Amino acid sequence: MSASTIGSRARSAGVAALVACLLCVLFIGAAPGAWAATPAASAPDDATPASAEPAPVADALENADGTVTTLIRLEPFDGEAVSSVDEGVDEIEVEGEREDDIIAARRSHAEATQQSLERYANATEGVTLERSFWITNAAQVTVDTERASLADLAQLEGVTRIERDAVVSSSSVAAPSAPSTGEATATRAELATAGESSSAEYTEGLEKIRVPEAWDAFRTRGEGVRVAVLDSGVDADHPDIEVAEWKDFDDNPSAEPVDYDGHGTQVSGIVAGGNASGTHIGVAPDATLLHGAVMTDCENRKRCGGRSSTILAGMEWALEEDADVISLSLGWDGHSRASVDAIENAREAGTVVVGAVGNGGEGTSLSPGNAYDVVSVGAIDRSDDVPSFSGGEEIDTAGEWRGDAPVRWPDSYVVPDVVAPGVSVKSATPGGGYRTNLGTSLTAPHVAGTVALVQSATAEELSPDEIKRALEETAWKPEGEDVPAAKDVRYGSGIVDAYAAIDAVGQYATLAGTVTDAETGAPIANATVEVIGEGDPYEATTDADGRYEIPGLAGDQEYAVVVERDGYESVTETRTVASDETSTLDVELAGNGTIEVDVTDAHFGDGIEAATVEAVGPAGTYTGAHVGDGTYRLENVPTRGEYDLRVGADGYVDAERAVSFAADTDRLAESVTLDGDAALAVTVQTEDREPIENATVTVERDSGVTYDANGTTREDGTLEVVVPGTGESYAVEAAAPEFESNAVETGPVASGETVSVTVPLPAPVPFPVTGTVAALFALCAVLGGVYAWQRARES
Repeated sequence: MSASTIGSRARSAGVAALVACLLCVLFIGAAPGAWAATPAASAPDDATPASAEPAPVADALENADGTVTTLIRLEPFDGEAVSSVDEGVDEIEVEGEREDDIIAARRSHAEATQQSLERYANATEGVTLERSFWITNAAQVTVDTERASLADLAQLEGVTRIERDAVVSSSSVAAPSAPSTGEATATRAELATAGESSSAEYTEGLEKIRVPEAWDAFRTRGEGVRVAVLDSGVDADHPDIEVAEWKDFDDNPSAEPVDYDGHGTQVSGIVAGGNASGTHIGVAPDATLLHGAVMTDCENRKRCGGRSSTILAGMEWALEEDADVISLSLGWDGHSRASVDAIENAREAGTVVVGAVGNGGEGTSLSPGNAYDVVSVGAIDRSDDVPSFSGGEEIDTAGEWRGDAPVRWPDSYVVPDVVAPGVSVKSATPGGGYRTNLGTSLTAPHVAGTVALVQSATAEELSPDEIKRALEETAWKPEGEDVPAAKDVRYGSGIVDAYAAIDAVGQYATLAGTVTDAETGAPIANATVEVIGEGDPYEATTDADGRYEIPGLAGDQEYAVVVERDGYESVTETRTVASDETSTLDVELAGNGTIEVDVTDAHFGDGIEAATVEAVGPAGTYTGAHVGDGTYRLENVPTRGEYDLRVGADGYVDAERAVSFAADTDRLAESVTLDGDAALAVTVQTEDREPIENATVTVERDSGVTYDANGTTREDGTLEVVVPGTGESYAVEAAAPEFESNAVETGPVASGETVSVTVPLPAPVPFPVTGTVAALFALCAVLGGVYAWQRARES
């Protein structure tokens, strides 16, 4: 065989071998799971299609060595072509009310776009895919830089950025490690009161942001709203805390709730704690509390921390559990596009994210509490001053977020948005106790609870933007030259006001007025005003001035208003109240009792027709009307309390006594006799002006009614007789043994006057003795003669 022939055959054999090798490679490449069993060193260069340009790697990772934990971000979900990701999910509207399809679509999008990363991690030594996320299209990946290249990861299809998995600390927003001002020093001393109970009904924090007023006015304590607290865990056995859902994101998770450092129990207590101690500690005690333990990397259960990836996992869980509010009392320096995506997606799903601004003082802020769409919260103390540790700054969007901010964010903005109590805040601690603490981590739960109240009290489903706007527009600032009216880096928009925020977002009306006594016009305190419409009735109690105010009514509706008070007849009125207005309804209540008083003259015994009869009680004076024969009727007298019954008449001495209604009766009968206020100084004497002792005196008034004076005349013939000083005249008759009776007329007797009256009594007419005897003898002689003549005739 010639050399040329041998060479030709050899070339043909080589070509055939090469073709066979390529076919083998293609077959192996097409076999399922082939890369999973192939070490990185032996993987072909085209194991995963490369991006046109490598994704940027965060500066903090450029010179990384050893094992690093990263967040790898991939193509974001834009809401389009959802059906191409998951045939079972139709195209959906991203904006608007939360729909389960949104979460399903995001999850499907993440699963599809992360496949290349998953294949690469399975095929490459030194690359471990720890956790995938859908809340932002990202994955937590651990990379051993001595065995794998971050640059190769950056070239994977769909990868948009690689950043460090930031370390998160709750201690960065808890109480400062050292006081920075005299105020903080004083507050430190208060920490010694840990576990002491307060005699107040509400914590100062709740009163500061008007939580009790909001509860009463809008009849909500957060019911129906789900609040997810992402923190260090929670003591679910604390008497003030009820946990509805629990998730532990620790590497060795606990099936039952546990608090890794106590911080989470404090925060949860402020959001939704009860009042087992006698003091209300929670802003929204009827809200449904979810707790995700994301801060579980602890040193002897002190100063527990976590990672931004754990926060993302917690936020995912919160959305899957239909949380309406997420409370974050944690943070880290720098920024993270992944956290921005998560917050945006939570907002899109209708969930409000509340975050603490941090304890670095003015000119600082922490992520994610400084993101534009978070409700960022700073601190105030008992005096409404912002303590020096509370963070706040003006954010340059491009400089801070380096192009990662959504285009709708403004070029710059101020954090915090609002401030809330963050000094001397009492809340729960693990083991059933209580303590006071300080820090902006205690401000975020105050606002998260307020968000729960706002949403619970409002019939419509509010968007996160609407709620945030309401919180800012109704916040207030203390007066002072150093407090600017505009939003600033210390107060933000001001101190959050739960009552005003609820009132601002709803179509509410207010009914107000005064309840008075129909007879006296006096205000009636402690009257019950019940407003009945659709649903449960509203109720208020009048104050000492009889005033009431019932806010929180659904506007443009007609209500029945029932007003009641013990001792009064109830009144029912109807009133239509207009939205965003205060309607006035003043009500008069008539007492349900009657007093009848018989007023008689103490001397003559007849009824007094010109008397004044009054009953003076707690609600004023009730006046009687004469109904005949000296009887007076007092109507509309409340059958409660004691009355001072006062009776008077011209010419009489006033009478007064205490009276009250018997139980279960509405009628009271009284009899009152009045003594005259004038007097007759009567002197009884002979015609020779000698005093007559033991004479009796009878007085007759113009009407012909008489009365016998008490007693008889003294040795000097005098007797004082009390009579009404009504200006009438009296006939005074005197009688004595051995004297003929006699009567004299007085002139008009005025009130208070003493009139002297002298009654002379004449002696009886005398009979002479001699004449009488002679007559008797003559009569006897005549009778004797008649008798003798009669006897003679008979004989």
